[in-house]
Amino acid sequence: MKKRRIYIDMDGVLAVFNPDKSLEEVAMPGYFRDLPPMENVVAAIKKIITDYSDEYEVFALSSTLHEEAIADKSIWLDRELPELPKKNRIFVPYGRMKKDYIIELQDSDILLDDFSKNLREWHGVAIKLMNGINGTKGTWCGYSVNGRAKPDVIRNTLLGIALTS
Repeated sequence: MKKRRIYIDMDGVLAVFNPDKSLEEVAMPGYFRDLPPMENVVAAIKKIITDYSDEYEVFALSSTLHEEAIADKSIWLDRELPELPKKNRIFVPYGRMKKDYIIELQDSDILLDDFSKNLREWHGVAIKLMNGINGTKGTWCGYSVNGRAKPDVIRNTLLGIALTS
C-alpha cells in the first residue's frame, strides 16, 4: 500500500509567525531559527509521524528568502521536530509555487498551509491552518483546521480529511 503524503508549511503553521516584523527583519539570518513553535500543531504532527508512519509520510514544505534561511529552518526542525527526517525537508525559493517542487504530485497529497495562495495552487488536498493572521477575510472556502485547537483535534481533523478525500 502506498503511503499518503502530508506536506506541512513552517511559517505560521509549525512556527509562530509575527506579522509585525518588516521584510528586512524576516530576511535577517537567525530570524527563523529563533521563532517559537506552534506547540499544539507540532505535537499533532509528531503524533502523525510516530504513530501513523505506516500510512502517512510527512514533509516540511517551506518557502525561503535566502540560503541562510534554509540553515535556520533546518536548525529549527532539528530542535522542534527531530522526528522529521532530513530527506523530508523541502525548501522552495520565495515566490515560487510549492507544487512545482514535489516529485510526482498526487491528487491524494495533502498540504497544510496558512497562505491561501499556496493552497489554491496545490493540486492535491489543501487544508488551511487558521492561525488568526492569514484567512481573516473569509476568502478560503476549502478544508480548514483551527491552529489553536488541541493537538489531538488537529491530528484527527487532518487524518479525517485525508480519509474522506
